[in-house]
Amino acid sequence: MIDDMLNLKAISMEEWVNLIHRKRGKMDLWVEDWVDSARDRVHNLDLNIPEHQDIYHQHVTTFIMFNEVKWDDEDQVPTKPKIKLKVYDDTATPPNKTIGFGFNMDAAGARKEWLEVFGDKVSFDKVKKGLKITKEQAKELLDYQIKKRRDELELLFGKDWKLLKPNEKMAIESLYFNSPSLVRKGTKFHENIKKYIETNDPKYLKETCNEVKYKSNKNRHPGIQYRRDKEARMLESNKCPIYSKPLDDLIPKGASMDIKLGKTVVPRSQPNTPSRSNRRYYIWRSQQDDKVRVNHQFCDGKIFDVDSPPDIGHPGKDYNCRCIQDFNIPDFVNLKLSDEKTMVRKYVDLPQLPNFCIK
Repeated sequence: MIDDMLNLKAISMEEWVNLIHRKRGKMDLWVEDWVDSARDRVHNLDLNIPEHQDIYHQHVTTFIMFNEVKWDDEDQVPTKPKIKLKVYDDTATPPNKTIGFGFNMDAAGARKEWLEVFGDKVSFDKVKKGLKITKEQAKELLDYQIKKRRDELELLFGKDWKLLKPNEKMAIESLYFNSPSLVRKGTKFHENIKKYIETNDPKYLKETCNEVKYKSNKNRHPGIQYRRDKEARMLESNKCPIYSKPLDDLIPKGASMDIKLGKTVVPRSQPNTPSRSNRRYYIWRSQQDDKVRVNHQFCDGKIFDVDSPPDIGHPGKDYNCRCIQDFNIPDFVNLKLSDEKTMVRKYVDLPQLPNFCIK
């Protein structure tokens, strides 16, 4: 019944999206949870801090990978992206020759971009005719595309770009990566984002999210809708545990949050944020690089009890795990801790933190 109705134009877009939602599988729901956690994890980051920049970049990369390619899985939990290392036809009409993480070899300027990444080491023409590239080369192309588009977005949004919170930037980067026309000047999206920044009024953020979710897939393509849903979720800053509007501090004065162990993401502290040291609860911290497994990244920023580890065990217990236990809980977290001691967080290299583990 659902399949018969997916392409009906007679029903409203909202009704059609609800039908699409009913077709989601276990892995779709897992990825949605990852998107919510990633949104909460990056929302309060200070992108002037190198460590926070690394966290942001890793999340942008993973988010775009989720949106661009299918993933291998174990029991419907994604493990690694299925990278297409030979040229293929995408779903556009007419189709484009594409490779890796959505690199369009038919696009204007594609050859020039290819040369900027590889020089004469990898032949554009031979690859377009069927020569395979390596996973490392596909990742180089992806990193180049992300940086190039981010530079373009900074020019497009001007001074407003710096006022957007990191998760809002992530959503826009993904939209622009896939369909630049959705966010350019003159669009409702761009107009509402600008009003949101100027007024600090969440109603414009809501209108922007609705624009992404319900008005950016006129042909009602199910695959595109799954992507737009994730991008709209990433944009929903108002659902973060500590919501910071464009003109607010990253962690507003007097902000506080309640915690559900193993579920709620604690924002990264800013320099000089008061915190409490204890030995019962810890925040899971991952290394935020390409080697971090997705299910470990999923735990990052969440609080766990030392007597109740997650399914994958405490940080450092899984094979080759480099994650750590951070026992310093920021004061803005409402959590009863034993042996509390007020302190000020200092930024140090992860290997210097207690319980750092690498095998």
